[in-house]
Amino acid sequence: MAQSPTTVSPDRGLATILFDIDHFKLINDRQGHLAGDFILKNLAVRFQALSQADEFLARYGGEEFAIVLSKATVERAAACAERFRLAVDGHPFEFEGQTCMVTVSAGIGFLSASAVRTASDLSSQVDEGLSKAKRTGRNRVAPISLACQPGTRTSRPIT
Repeated sequence: MAQSPTTVSPDRGLATILFDIDHFKLINDRQGHLAGDFILKNLAVRFQALSQADEFLARYGGEEFAIVLSKATVERAAACAERFRLAVDGHPFEFEGQTCMVTVSAGIGFLSASAVRTASDLSSQVDEGLSKAKRTGRNRVAPISLACQPGTRTSRPIT
């Protein structure tokens, strides 16, 4: 029987990465909302160019982007997040003669057969990771907590 793209296994699963543009409100306040819009649009183009066939990219919220990877490993999710972060760090955006230095922070959530979680738990894991990345200095990918790595099991089913 063929597995669907979202079927989870012990070492592979569904990874969600959430990116947030660091200090985006300051960009809007200092350089204007047109600059902020320009950065959002061009960051989307940059991320789309980096996306591989099995990486589903979406804008999520005001200045957040999400990537969903099916049949991923924890290591692949972390490498993907770092690849996207590095595509922003040190690569300024030019808007109307102004250079806009932008960085992103990322949180990762992971769902596998050996780390069964609810969709709500997955969302909370991603949010926790993003908050940790912001709290610990921004412009970073927060490591996946042990609670969501393969081999760790919760008592709740996938919903």
